[in-house]
Amino acid sequence: MKTAYLNPFPIRTINISDPSDKAHHDKMVRLVDSMLTLHKQRAVAKSEAERGIIQRQIDSTDKEIDHLVYELYDLTSEEIDIVEKATS
Repeated sequence: MKTAYLNPFPIRTINISDPSDKAHHDKMVRLVDSMLTLHKQRAVAKSEAERGIIQRQIDSTDKEIDHLVYELYDLTSEEIDIVEKATS
């Protein structure tokens, strides 16, 4: 993909020297690592009940990631509603 196609997208850069940005970055990394681990655990779960518990943890982690992204982009509640309607 050429960068000309990506330029219109509002990609938020993280300033690691800004303590707030660093905290957001570190939290996002932790959440994504957790999500990857949860998906691996769900793949090897031995029972449907265990898979259900892990799926609820995945859903919760996914919501945390969404909220962190909304915060990073300073989305208003109206903008969040638009995003959530478009992705549901």
